[in-house]
Amino acid sequence: MPLALIERWQKNPIYQALAQHPYREYVLSNIPNLLGLWIQRTTVGWLTWEMTHSGFWLGAISMAELAPSLLLTPVAGVFADRYSRIKLLRITQGLIFLQALLFCILLLNDLLTLPVLIGLVVIQGLVTSFAQPSRMALISSMVPRQHLTSAISLNAIIFNLARFLGPILAGAGLVWLNPTILLGCSATGYCWFWGILWYLKIQEKHVEQVRQTAPTSLIQSIRAGLHYARQHPLLGPWLAVFVVLCLGVRQLAELLPGVSDLLFYQGVEGLAMLSSGLGLGAVTGSIWMSQQPYEALPRIFRFSAWGLCLLLAILSWSPSFVLAVVIVAGCGLLLMVSGISTQTMLQLEVESQFRGRLLSLYGLVLRGGPAIGALLVGTTADWIELEWSLTIAAALTSLVLWRMLAQIPNNTAQPPGKMPFMTAPPSSPA
Repeated sequence: MPLALIERWQKNPIYQALAQHPYREYVLSNIPNLLGLWIQRTTVGWLTWEMTHSGFWLGAISMAELAPSLLLTPVAGVFADRYSRIKLLRITQGLIFLQALLFCILLLNDLLTLPVLIGLVVIQGLVTSFAQPSRMALISSMVPRQHLTSAISLNAIIFNLARFLGPILAGAGLVWLNPTILLGCSATGYCWFWGILWYLKIQEKHVEQVRQTAPTSLIQSIRAGLHYARQHPLLGPWLAVFVVLCLGVRQLAELLPGVSDLLFYQGVEGLAMLSSGLGLGAVTGSIWMSQQPYEALPRIFRFSAWGLCLLLAILSWSPSFVLAVVIVAGCGLLLMVSGISTQTMLQLEVESQFRGRLLSLYGLVLRGGPAIGALLVGTTADWIELEWSLTIAAALTSLVLWRMLAQIPNNTAQPPGKMPFMTAPPSSPA
């Protein structure tokens, strides 16, 4: 019986992804880094709420991380297509560690004011936005094509396990310890991953491809990537729907402090439970997605879009906190399903010389959309009740999606990478 279980596990897509070197070392060493990320995010959110008690400032903090990336992320996508992605990650990870260390020192010496906090978040947004295209595109250099979907899902599983455990640790730390210790733990996790990155040896074929092409300007390269996305018959409408989802319903994580305190009067303990429920649902969604076939991704994406709108509206009027935690967990599952399906389609359908730019567009939408949505919903909640603000967001998103989702087929019979489309002009490579 144990032998049969071992053989069954070895056939599991997740095991097959972990069997790839150096992907295994990369993804496992990323665990303390991601734990540090979610501990810091939860701590910063609560510090902001303690300073202001305002939904507007919760949204403003998210916007502060977004604002610099509006200009930098497209540039980062070009860099990810032109230069070594692992080298770019080493540089940016070191800067993230230094930012967290400065955060900790300022808080320890009672020098952390709201303007300073916003400034540090802006720095984090700059560095993170520059790193994200390289981080996502690097997966295709470590994993064979047939294991790519499982590798993306495994990344999401680990990310959301950190999302589940990080807020629990942060919530306990906020109750029993203090924010300075939590930020110190975050800096330690960042430093660990930074050190591991220097030992990884990854062969990046896109660098050789770029060297064989004629150089183009930065603006031309960005325009070529946008042209590529716009002309693609599947990814064009898919990304348009994803933009609407990010603006309308994916801002839930940023607004959880307000949901906990304003809707259910649960404070920091409630924030930890809601954040953990969101992470647990996302882990469940990631595991489920690792087993799904490529052909089902469009149908799954459509279902997740409608489900998110429905659950957000129900959450706004939940009669009990326990039910709210369950609903938030369901939202976490659907958020991850929509995100993994979108990133998988991009990784499989996009040519390697455009992958960094398309993934930078995905990353910009994924980070920027919820931040803008949180700012809009949070500002509206300062004028009307938060439950009405969330309900209006869900209703408006549903109305917009009604026509847009019809442009995405329920399923596709085409194998990965075989969708016909018009690529960018040959004169505009990376």
